[in-house]
Amino acid sequence: QDICFVPNGNYASVIEKLRPGAADPGDIVDMQGNVLGQHRGVIHYTIGQRRGLGIGGLEDPLYVVKLDPDTRHVVVGPKEALSTRTIPVREINW
Repeated sequence: QDICFVPNGNYASVIEKLRPGAADPGDIVDMQGNVLGQHRGVIHYTIGQRRGLGIGGLEDPLYVVKLDPDTRHVVVGPKEALSTRTIPVREINW
């Protein structure tokens, strides 16, 4: 999906205005908090992403399981960590 209201398709600049610091670099960490590498800003990552993490060479594939803009952490884990039984929903407009 593309964001049609974003000028020139530059979504990163819109998110940076809404969430200052989201484009700042930080750590890529595993689910135990061990630093595996560095990233170029949480705005460039998506939950479930596997490619383009820059932490290759590990035995098992890792996926983005959480983005924490407050700590600037991109948390990665095994595919199983993406499973959920609940979906938090707020402010539904029927």
